[in-house]
Amino acid sequence: MVRNDSFTKNITVKPIPIFLFANMTLLAACGTGSNSPQKETAIESKVAYPDDVKGTYKGDFAGSPIFITLNYYSGKNVAGYNVHKGLRRNIHGVLEPSGNNWVLTLAEPGDNPYDGNFKLVFSKDFKTAEGKWVPVNTATLKEKQFTLAVVERQESTETGDFGSYDNMLSGDHCDIAFNQDGSCIYNYYDKITDSTFVNQMNTVRGTWERKGDKIFVAWQSNAQFQKKNSEFELVYEKGDETNSRYLRNVKGEGREFWYGP
Repeated sequence: MVRNDSFTKNITVKPIPIFLFANMTLLAACGTGSNSPQKETAIESKVAYPDDVKGTYKGDFAGSPIFITLNYYSGKNVAGYNVHKGLRRNIHGVLEPSGNNWVLTLAEPGDNPYDGNFKLVFSKDFKTAEGKWVPVNTATLKEKQFTLAVVERQESTETGDFGSYDNMLSGDHCDIAFNQDGSCIYNYYDKITDSTFVNQMNTVRGTWERKGDKIFVAWQSNAQFQKKNSEFELVYEKGDETNSRYLRNVKGEGREFWYGP
């Protein structure tokens, strides 16, 4: 190649000023920020999440009561536990808006053969929810559909009214607890003769619900207590005030349980 020195001498390359190069770099950087994290955070913050969703919800889960208690709520993160036939499982998940409703997805730990995942579609006021439970083990368990309603405390003229707080009742070599979260714990000693009992205490767990003056319990499967369901009767006596009464005892399973110490 022949070099043309005259052409080379006539070309003068001027350097770009430093301040102009800096401005061009800044403009380029600003131009790529349309999907910045700050903008995404601003969009997400426009969602007005409820002040609180904590509470206990009750529903019919394939013929027996289920109670879902939400006791942790921060931002859109929710956690709590559920009780079904005495089996208590921790749950955690995320709350998201969906039209006029709220969708809460909750997962059980997954280390129990009866664990699964919940999808709860709450009404705007969080009074009710339509629920779906999908088991982890789909080979032997089926999906469940159910409806939940919030468990609300009500003022009552009854002393020892069930559902307002945890209730522990004592009997002869036995006791039973009807807890507000829907769990029921029945402790008893097997009878050997009319006056002697075995030394080993048996514990049976379940979930309970009240219908009128009856309490119905769905028990967890167990080796000691060969029953799936039990019925207990609340026995009241009339109080001194008008329309008032107080709980005297609870009868069921051939035993009597007394309220109070």
